[in-house]
Amino acid sequence: MGIFLVKSGKGLVRTSDGDMEIGVGDYLMQAPGVAHQVVNQGDEDLVMLVIADNPAADMIRYPASKKYFLKPSRVMFGELGESVEYYEGEE
Repeated sequence: MGIFLVKSGKGLVRTSDGDMEIGVGDYLMQAPGVAHQVVNQGDEDLVMLVIADNPAADMIRYPASKKYFLKPSRVMFGELGESVEYYEGEE
């Protein structure tokens, strides 16, 4: 489980459930293995306190870019099993 608390700035959190704007004082909880992306949406730094218990081994699916990430080997691959770069399709 991950808990994220916004200390300063504003941003956008992308998940498979949709996008959510966040700002100072907002918090969110994210279940293990659920892909998410945090994007700074302001002129100042987006500062967050993150408390997480990351499992030693995990596979994460990134639905927007159709990729998978395998930990701890840090291997990123596409839906067809091809090797892809971490940020490919995340723009």
